[in-house]
Amino acid sequence: MSELKDLLVEDAPDAVDVFVTGEQGLDEATAAIGGNAPAWIASSGYKPVPGSHLLVPGADGTLAGVIAGTPSTSNPFAPLALGRLADALPSGTYRLARPPEHADLAALGWLLGAYRFTNYHSGEDEEPAARLVMPQGGERAHVVRVAEGCHRTMDLVNLPANDLGPDALAQAVKQLAADYGASASETVGDDLIAANLPLIHAVGRASAQAPRLVDFTWGDPSAPKVTLVGKGVTFDTGGLDLKPSSAMLLMKKDMGGAANVLGLAQMIMDAGLNLRLRVLVPIVENSVAGAAFRPGDVLTSRKGLTVEIGNTDAEGRLILADA
Repeated sequence: MSELKDLLVEDAPDAVDVFVTGEQGLDEATAAIGGNAPAWIASSGYKPVPGSHLLVPGADGTLAGVIAGTPSTSNPFAPLALGRLADALPSGTYRLARPPEHADLAALGWLLGAYRFTNYHSGEDEEPAARLVMPQGGERAHVVRVAEGCHRTMDLVNLPANDLGPDALAQAVKQLAADYGASASETVGDDLIAANLPLIHAVGRASAQAPRLVDFTWGDPSAPKVTLVGKGVTFDTGGLDLKPSSAMLLMKKDMGGAANVLGLAQMIMDAGLNLRLRVLVPIVENSVAGAAFRPGDVLTSRKGLTVEIGNTDAEGRLILADA
């Protein structure tokens, strides 16, 4: 898909106006579009309810304007709902006719709504997402930065486990660290025992890909310290306490905590915040094999506390405890 910065433009004289309104502002929006808009809207029976939109053609058949129902004003994150328009509208460039109260949130919603995961699609290329003129009062660079971090998170979560096992997730962490000049280390397999990380080792030892902990640091050593820890279970069968198939279907997403941490870390580093950032990602696949940990096992944590395993599907808290 297009680069995010290309979907949020500074200006475009030919941009189509989008009027975000409720029932009370419909007549005003209709008048602003002009032409045959009043007749078109009347004949369509359109009501600007939240989540709806109407394309209004001009006399020559081109798009003269768009009317979109106002999101709920009681929700402080309501401007994010405008993101649905990025995927719903035809390709082109659009402008919010009235500057929104929260310009950054509206623009961020647009870029999040433009997200598409097409890694495994075949056939014809998809139509590009719609572009938006950055609303007045917002900071384009900040919005793009946050959206890029969110898109990184969503890309990782959407990858299937056969393409994002422990090896690949660890590589993604190390690549992010390298991109921003962070210092990274990785403790893998039996080295976890030597490093006193026994719970991470126990949970992941049954997998064909070794368990590990990836640790990276970035920023001024004298700055305030922030540590992010993300659960990196690349697939969770439940272990010997096997999940039913319906519960296992979405378990490629069990590394979502790690993905969120990486997206946030990218935002922090890209913004150059005055922080001493540390990122810890314990990475395992909770598999079924002869080496799997068992219900009833008593394991000793990094802290020295013993843990009796009541259910092997409680793997997340174990690896996070060691990290």
